[in-house]
Amino acid sequence: SKGDRLHEKPTVSFDYKSFGQAADHDDRVQSLIVRDNLTKTTFAHPCNVKGPGDKWIVQRVLLDLDELGHDDVLLKGDGEPALIKLLKEVKQRRVENTVVEHPAAYDPQSNGAAEKAVQEIMEQIRALKLALEKRIGEVVESESLILEWALEHAGLLISRYKLGKYGKTAFRRLCGKDCRQVIVEFGEQVYAKPK
Repeated sequence: SKGDRLHEKPTVSFDYKSFGQAADHDDRVQSLIVRDNLTKTTFAHPCNVKGPGDKWIVQRVLLDLDELGHDDVLLKGDGEPALIKLLKEVKQRRVENTVVEHPAAYDPQSNGAAEKAVQEIMEQIRALKLALEKRIGEVVESESLILEWALEHAGLLISRYKLGKYGKTAFRRLCGKDCRQVIVEFGEQVYAKPK
């Protein structure tokens, strides 16, 4: 019931995803997708290695959790060993009450929220990439660093502007108001005059 859900511990779901397009060499961009199940806020970050060996990604997840404002939180993954190690490191570094759920290894059914977030991120990246290629008149290869920027930007776009259930964005659920910030198209050239 709705009353029971109000007292549930906030859950944040995680999943690793790699993407690329070359058949003859490894051009995979490795990423970590994060979805707050309560507000539907989505973060997407490039990562160098899976697990807690990437100190930047550990720090980034801690900042994501701070931004969500949850004191007590349940961290959930698909049971992949590297992901569980990452979540344990995050738990160890948090002062607030943090629980890590251990589902069966590589069980996508146990992590539906993250799977949905991955699908949305991949669709958004595809749209950003196609629009950029059309505007510049050339193919953007998977090795291009701009795809790492597209990954982060895709999460921002989904969280701030995608309408969810009941016509609310994740940003509105998190902040209590819609995001009114004007943004330019991804990869658009912007001229600015310094003060």
